[in-house]
Amino acid sequence: MKKLPGNVSIEKTYRDSDREALLRRIRELEIELRKTEMARDAYDEMIRLAEQYYNLPIRKKSVAK
Repeated sequence: MKKLPGNVSIEKTYRDSDREALLRRIRELEIELRKTEMARDAYDEMIRLAEQYYNLPIRKKSVAK
């Protein structure tokens, strides 16, 4: 294992950068998840309001077989 100035090993540098990249990816995915959940909630609310306003069932009812 090659040593860098300041007694920092290349292996440790790779691990730190990998960790930072993974943490950054986790944050990105959490943001994407929140956006997706908000969109789902908005669609559900639009369907609920349309069903109430037009008095029509929009959602498909599941039928047990």
